[in-house]
Formats: sequence, structure tokens, C-alpha cells
Amino acid sequence: MTEWQPIETAPKDGLYDILVSEGLGVYMATWSRLGPLPNTKFGWVTNTGFQLDPTHWMPLPEPPK
Repeated sequence: MTEWQPIETAPKDGLYDILVSEGLGVYMATWSRLGPLPNTKFGWVTNTGFQLDPTHWMPLPEPPK
């Protein structure tokens, strides 16, 4: 399994979800726009729309075979 990495090194292309760590929680999140308007800033968001301020990340593991 991959080790946790600093959030500054996380991919910010918005193409896929990654695991992020915030406090004691681990979430699946994507770097995306935080609102509907074109000038809205970007940030880490879960698939349910919960905004995060994570400190670390790692790729999702491979699914079981």
C-alpha cells in the first residue's frame, strides 16, 4: 500500500478521487470548484459535497481481484 503524502503533492486535475486525511477522518475526495460560478475558488470536496481541508493524501488502493 502507498504511504500517506503531504497534501501539497496531491494531483489537482479533478479527474479522479483520492483518499485524503483531515484530523482523525479519512475521506474520498476530488479537487474541484467549490461553487457553481466560474470565479468560485477550488478546494477538496467529497462526493456528497462536504468541503475538506486535508493535510495528507494517497491514491485509492487497487480493488480486490
